[in-house]
Amino acid sequence: MPSSELTIGQLLTTALESFKKNSSSVVPLFVGLEAAIFLLAYLTNVDILNIFMIPVVLFSQIALLKTYRSPIDKFDYAKVLDLNDSGLKDKLWRLFLTYLLIFIFILLLTVTIIGIPVAIFFGVYWYLSSYSVLDQGLSGMSALKKSKELIKGHWWKTFALFVIAIVVSIVLSSVVGLIGGQDSLVGGFLMSILSGILSIYFGYVAVAYYFNLKKS
Repeated sequence: MPSSELTIGQLLTTALESFKKNSSSVVPLFVGLEAAIFLLAYLTNVDILNIFMIPVVLFSQIALLKTYRSPIDKFDYAKVLDLNDSGLKDKLWRLFLTYLLIFIFILLLTVTIIGIPVAIFFGVYWYLSSYSVLDQGLSGMSALKKSKELIKGHWWKTFALFVIAIVVSIVLSSVVGLIGGQDSLVGGFLMSILSGILSIYFGYVAVAYYFNLKKS
């Protein structure tokens, strides 16, 4: 193992530092957007409005990559959302196509003879695909191949990060569920906030992991 390779503990700590440094910009923006979309869908009883989560996720990936190394202490839409980037539409499109490709592959893999284990196996290899798109200008299969190249030899470590994210999500969701009780509005609202917070934090974990593997 190269001496420059961060341990899982170091990755989690590094991500926490990025999370805290951007607690006045990236965190409230995307947590707020997820919560607002939930409320809109709930109050109008139009579930299809949840489709607006897609652009939120795409924009958040750009914001996470941008603010990981250059934290934004003061809220600034232009900096957080990269609105001045002339290639923003192209980045979003390539990122969307890559996510769509992963979704299709995972869906097809889950219906094979051995199903879910195969989907998990490849899903772990594609863990860093979005950052291959944004950092290296790749898309589709090229991004998936680059992610696999980075994670090759680190599959179990990457899988461990997946497990940690799942366990933390389950535990905290259970706590939030108890707090929300039987009230679907309160419970759902709190869950949307929790989902936003966890997606940002573990997004920073993935960014830290990406740059560390790229460097080593």
